[in-house]
Amino acid sequence: MRYADVRMLLPSRALATLLLLGATTAVAEPDGLTHLGAHLDVGIPEGAAAGLTVRLLPQLRGEVGLGTDFAKFGIRVAAVASTGAHFVAPTLSVAYGHLFIGSTGLLVQQAVGTRGYAAETFKSVSYNYVSGQVGLDIGPPQRFQFFIRAGLSYVVAVAHDYQRVLREVTRDPTLEAADPVLRLTLPTLSVGATVYFF
Repeated sequence: MRYADVRMLLPSRALATLLLLGATTAVAEPDGLTHLGAHLDVGIPEGAAAGLTVRLLPQLRGEVGLGTDFAKFGIRVAAVASTGAHFVAPTLSVAYGHLFIGSTGLLVQQAVGTRGYAAETFKSVSYNYVSGQVGLDIGPPQRFQFFIRAGLSYVVAVAHDYQRVLREVTRDPTLEAADPVLRLTLPTLSVGATVYFF
């Protein structure tokens, strides 16, 4: 065989080998994966969350659980997309959370402070948030993975019982007012881990 023919065959054989390896991985990958687990993460400014993780596909997971800003509790659901079940995998996540009525937590304190009229107004709050983050999963995907994520959160906070606060501050019992709404866009950072059971 001529040298030119050998050079032409080498790329074809290399491509065929890569395709074969990719096909083998694609077939074998789902069989070795676990699909149900638990996650725990801590973030700024959203607080902490813990719950269940369901791996729908090697590239897609769903999360549902409880969250807290260390002043009140709520619920959170999220979807996490990745490049696959690899030891190191980039991720893109979207989460929605709702925190029930309670005292001002870390998130709202960043906006209104801890003293003064604004802090008194938002003394009893609830809020919803939507966050988008990019990050990395690190670790063996079958059992345990550490993750770090960063992005932005859009928050809508409602100050409850504002009419009473206003009447106390102004000493005018005839005043009427609706509960004010605070809208924020904040950077977020979270770290956590997922442990898979089966």
